[in-house]
Amino acid sequence: MQGERCSWVWVVVVLACLWSGTGALWGQAGGEVDREFRARNIKTLVSLKEVIEETELALAEKRELKESASTEEETEDLAKEIDQLRNRSTGLREEFAKLATGVGEAEYERVGEEVSELSEELEQMGRLLVSEFNDATASARELEDMRATLSMLAQREDLANRALVRLAVLEEGELEEDLKVLLERSRTAWEGRLAEVSSQKDGLNLRLQHREAENVSLIESLWGMVGSFCTQRGRNLLVAVLVFVGTNLILRWFHYFIRKYGPLHRTKRGSFLVRVLDVLYGTLTVAIALLAAFGVLYSAGDWLLVSLGFIFVVGLLWTMKNTLPAVFEQVKLVLNLGPVREGERFVHGGLPWKVDSLGFYSEFSNPELTGGVLRLPLRALIDENSRPYTEKEPWFPSSTNDWVILSDSTYGKVVSQTPEQVIVLKLGGSRVFYRTDTFLGLNPENLSRNFRIDVVFGIDYAHQADVTTTIREVFETRTNAELISLVGEEGLISLKVEFREAGASSLDFELIADFSGEIASKYNTLHRAIQRICVDICNENGWVIPFTQVTVHQAG
Repeated sequence: MQGERCSWVWVVVVLACLWSGTGALWGQAGGEVDREFRARNIKTLVSLKEVIEETELALAEKRELKESASTEEETEDLAKEIDQLRNRSTGLREEFAKLATGVGEAEYERVGEEVSELSEELEQMGRLLVSEFNDATASARELEDMRATLSMLAQREDLANRALVRLAVLEEGELEEDLKVLLERSRTAWEGRLAEVSSQKDGLNLRLQHREAENVSLIESLWGMVGSFCTQRGRNLLVAVLVFVGTNLILRWFHYFIRKYGPLHRTKRGSFLVRVLDVLYGTLTVAIALLAAFGVLYSAGDWLLVSLGFIFVVGLLWTMKNTLPAVFEQVKLVLNLGPVREGERFVHGGLPWKVDSLGFYSEFSNPELTGGVLRLPLRALIDENSRPYTEKEPWFPSSTNDWVILSDSTYGKVVSQTPEQVIVLKLGGSRVFYRTDTFLGLNPENLSRNFRIDVVFGIDYAHQADVTTTIREVFETRTNAELISLVGEEGLISLKVEFREAGASSLDFELIADFSGEIASKYNTLHRAIQRICVDICNENGWVIPFTQVTVHQAG
């Protein structure tokens, strides 16, 4: 019983596909092809009519046999067979009418039905998305299904022929009347099945030939899909994206105008109320831009893109539930309630920055660096913090054109300092390039903010009597005069000459000279000049400059 119902289902499917292809072929082919196809279609209708007549005859025979049945078991079996034949007959008649008219009763009855439940609406949306995917592979899948069905029908036809051959062998000899009746019933049933499957094969072969003739290559199919998308949905999508971007830009420009000229922002800039209004305005900007984009798709009637856009927005909101803590921290930063606040000092990448403004993209600055402006997204500030600062705190150890000495003994002028690198120009013209954080790690000594030169000079122990009086005064007076002649009174801030210690081989003086930062370029020259002045003083006064000596005492 189940096998016969499956056969009936295949009849409906195959004949429906055959009829749907008939109209397409009539609309595309010309003269002789139309007549040939019409003849084949009529032949199929005739075959279907014959199957209907055979089914009706078999139904009448089963009804007569039921009336003359002698046992209750035989009556029940005949009743089941009658129901099967009645269902088959009804289905075949409906399919005959559909094949002849092109309209089925079920399709006719569905016209005007409305979907009202939300679940059905979502199901319809899903079917719309699946339908678009199926359309792209419909031709290949249809051909493969037809070939698979033909293979199945061929197997059924072979089984039916084998059954009829076996029954013919059994009916050749003398048989009892009851056995002959049963064999005749079985033969009639298998002949009906064979006629049915043969009719299905003929219709499906005709449909397959038509589909193979009109089938296009994969490249042509893909090219057609791309062209169709560009001319229809691609255009709608492009317009929707442009409307979304344009609405965002217009509203943000209007917000910039409000922030610059609005009375509330001019009088209470940075207040909590203004920040709350800015956050609300930014949220409404995105919402209005989305509504405008969906409005474009709705006006174009493109429900597929509307559905995809709706699913995208819902998915985006759903994923945001896992990021709510981070979003909350970012909102606190925008409202100036977080660990990083406007007007404070913030360290990023080893460099100090001033927090100028907090927003979806925050701005920072360092006045001592060329190009010292930094923009960071809010998410980069969640784990950072800032602190208040005083006006006297420096933002960098040096400025451009300052002279510095580094811990690696580099001495030169800073000719460029940016957030990425610092360039030091050494005497002679060579340049040393440092990463900014590496430059800071070398503990630069800035000479352009005034500097000191400390020199130790020693004389012989023979002058011990005058070393702390006359000799010290001569050194101080003469060195001061010589340095003024070299750098001017503005260049020399102070000079001190003091007795330092009685060394192993000499009596040592310490000369401490403080100079103005304007002459930092003469740092090495002044070192050498002080040593020269000390030697000249000793030569003029006959003071002996000792050298290191080692005295060996021999035991007696």
